[in-house]
Amino acid sequence: MVALRSTPRMPHIPPPLESTRRARASQPVPHDRGADSRRRSAPVADGDTVTCTLPESVTVLGTTVAVKTWREVLSATLETLAGAEPAKFARLPDRFPSYLATSPQGFRAPKPLASGYFIETNLGAASIHRFCQRAVAALELPPEAWAVQVKPPAAVTP
Repeated sequence: MVALRSTPRMPHIPPPLESTRRARASQPVPHDRGADSRRRSAPVADGDTVTCTLPESVTVLGTTVAVKTWREVLSATLETLAGAEPAKFARLPDRFPSYLATSPQGFRAPKPLASGYFIETNLGAASIHRFCQRAVAALELPPEAWAVQVKPPAAVTP
C-alpha cells in the first residue's frame, strides 16, 4: 500500500478592496467619447461589446421603440420583423430553434409574441444583440435595418 502525502494548500487572498477601486478608476472607460457622450445615448457599432450596457432604444425598419432591457430589445425586434415580413419570419424557427419556436416547450423563460411565436428570454446582452443581427440578416434585410442605442457608461449604475 502506498501512502500519499498531503500538502497544505495556500489560501487565495484577494487584493484589498480599496486598491481594486483605484485600479478600476484609473482604467479608461469603454465607449468613452468625451464629455458629450456621457449625456447622450450612443449607437452600438460593429465590434463594440454590449455586455454591461443598458439599451435605451431599438430601431427596426425605421421604427424606433424605447426599451429598458435587452429582453425588450429582443421582443421589440422580433415583433417588428414578424409584422413586416411574415412569410420570411415563418422560416426563422427552423433556422434558430434555440431562440424562437411555435411552442414554449424547451425554453427556460419563454415569452409569447403577438404573432403566436415564443422567444427564449433567458439570454445575455451579447447573445440577444448577436441573434437580432442574425435574424435581420436571415430575413435578407440590410444591416442598417436594425440599430440599438445604449445608455452611456456613466448612466449605468451597479
